[in-house]
Amino acid sequence: MSFETEEDRTRARQVAAVLADRWHCELCEFGDLATIDWYARRDRRLVALLELKCRVNRTSDRFPTTMLSLRKWMALTFAALALGVPPFFVVRFTDGIFFIDIRTLDTTNHCVTGRRDRSAVTRFDVEPAIEFPVAAMTRVDA
Repeated sequence: MSFETEEDRTRARQVAAVLADRWHCELCEFGDLATIDWYARRDRRLVALLELKCRVNRTSDRFPTTMLSLRKWMALTFAALALGVPPFFVVRFTDGIFFIDIRTLDTTNHCVTGRRDRSAVTRFDVEPAIEFPVAAMTRVDA
């Protein structure tokens, strides 16, 4: 089950276009319902794997931390290890685009959290996540 809307996909593609320009690569989406959202390629080679989130209602300083689901961290980490490419978590806040290489995260700082505001709560709405400071992320120049 996916709660992603066409607006969500459009926002993610806009962020991907900015990253592709800044990082001099092409960003491509994995298929629907894939555990990993995006991959970056250059000259027919993978150069990174990415989880991309767009926060439509918050600035980067609204909360001191952000979270990456443990399920996403595991998929990105294992695939990146196997492929020899960096795994990035990218968040577009209302005031900019930020990213972090997830290999730098302190994975002992975890919690069980999730959304409870959907009319149809699924088993994926509350799950283990890794929490880390937004300040640890790098801002992509506009």
